[in-house]
Amino acid sequence: MRKYLLRPAFVLFLLPVLSGCDLINPKEDEPAYITIEKPAFSAGTLNFNSHEIVSGWVFENGQLLGLFDLPVTLPVLTTGDTRISVNAGVVTDGQRATRDMYPFYTFHDQKLTVLPGQSYTITPAITYEEGVKAPIEENFEISLSEFGVSAPYELKRQRVEPGDSLYYDRGNDFIGLVTSIPDTTETIRIVSSKDNVTIGKNTPVYLEFDLRSNLNVSVGVLYNIDGENYGPVYELTVFGASEWKKFYVNLQNEISQSTNPNAKFKIVFFANPGTSGRDYIAVDNVRLVHF
Repeated sequence: MRKYLLRPAFVLFLLPVLSGCDLINPKEDEPAYITIEKPAFSAGTLNFNSHEIVSGWVFENGQLLGLFDLPVTLPVLTTGDTRISVNAGVVTDGQRATRDMYPFYTFHDQKLTVLPGQSYTITPAITYEEGVKAPIEENFEISLSEFGVSAPYELKRQRVEPGDSLYYDRGNDFIGLVTSIPDTTETIRIVSSKDNVTIGKNTPVYLEFDLRSNLNVSVGVLYNIDGENYGPVYELTVFGASEWKKFYVNLQNEISQSTNPNAKFKIVFFANPGTSGRDYIAVDNVRLVHF
């Protein structure tokens, strides 16, 4: 039987060709996969747990991986001890394309020992930062003490149950509701009741609330200086919609417009009804937060 032998010169030629194949198609590192679930949220010492954290700014060992809608599964090539941090992202000022790091929420920090090919799951635990103040909180479960409405309208604590047209699954039994009056077009003004809310200039301040209305509703602040009301100054107009939406409204610029150190502030929701008597504003889980 004839045997074929490779001559030494041919072997020397073949070795770099084989090595070149490794250079063209190098062996790829096998990633691990980290799934980041929707967060577990607690309001801590504040009164209710309503939130809408829709995304997370994700960091790996201090380096930003990106902003992702949650839940998300990410491949990572880092191995060994790895620190994953998640900053809560919320939709601000009703702009769905704007996902900001919410300054009042804590970030979740977790260490993993990452091995190639393995899968890991993180459920971020989010609460409010220490030092957050909430001078106005109202979810209408107990009373109407935080808000009133201009005459001739009435602000009601409305019980909602599954099957009701205004029901939504936020864990609440009551909402705040104002309905229009036939042949009356007086402006509806829902205004916070406290007269002593003071907020320092150039500090983050947001209004959180859930809203559903068939009217366009403007949201802003009223100034009170030495007993005289000024404003209102509006930050946002929410267009009427047939579903509940959660809002995080940045009021820092509106609050900072007053140069008077004695200025006190009220929150106002404002809308112009028609004459049908079928217009309404439903609001819930209102919270003003600042440092």
